Amino acid sequence: MVSKHIFNTFITIIIIIIKFVLLLLLVLLVSSSLNKESLFLSNKQKIMAALASASSKEEFEKTLEKVASFHGSVKTSSEEGEEGSSQSNPYLQNEDMYYD
Repeated sequence: MVSKHIFNTFITIIIIIIKFVLLLLLVLLVSSSLNKESLFLSNKQKIMAALASASSKEEFEKTLEKVASFHGSVKTSSEEGEEGSSQSNPYLQNEDMYYD
């Protein structure tokens, strides 16, 4: 009878330890996720401020190209204009967009 009680106590302690470890892992996971989100929002804020402070179209495009070199491919408005006009853009081909 005593050995069964000791065994049950041991199992209970093991279960409590496992729950504690799982809770600790969950806290670490959430903390890591919040840090990534915070870093993303901070970078987004810096990019938006840099773009908003541009005093000319050329400065804006230069800043946008600099951001694109760090974060992948982003087309500037002049590059989009070179690639296609309203005739090649399916969104602008919508007949409802033109008013007579």
